[in-house]
Amino acid sequence: MLAEVSGIGRDAGQFIFLPAIVVDSRGDLYTVEVGTGRRVQKFVRRQNRSARSIRYTAAVDTTGLPGADLVAQGLRDIAAGRETAAALLVLIGAPRLRRLGLVVPSPPTERPDATPAVSPEHRLYALLAQSDADSAHSRYNALIRTLVSFERAGECVR
Repeated sequence: MLAEVSGIGRDAGQFIFLPAIVVDSRGDLYTVEVGTGRRVQKFVRRQNRSARSIRYTAAVDTTGLPGADLVAQGLRDIAAGRETAAALLVLIGAPRLRRLGLVVPSPPTERPDATPAVSPEHRLYALLAQSDADSAHSRYNALIRTLVSFERAGECVR
């Protein structure tokens, strides 16, 4: 049984437009919002043994963190199998994002049974260079700075 979340809104535990919900191996829920919400929220599973019910409480709310919309877009793109700049950026930051409590799915090329592939760092740079080689370096650095800002801010709100 899922406890009441809070309804429609922008606060922790509330949603505006929720196209994706993921459950990890521990039973924790992750939600990815789009539209004006643009955030990822984690809900930690709390089981009440006497009542045999399950309650979820918000654990990670990325609302207002710098780059939250970019990270949320990257998570959606990875889930959809799209290799975009946002998806590659999330893959670059995957270890640290996972430590923050976000579920970062592994694309087929990062699974243990796959053949080694070019790193997401090199793939991101190549993708940026395709559209404009002259500005690829500065755009790459700007994206990495955004990712680092998100990760540092996420560590502060944990």
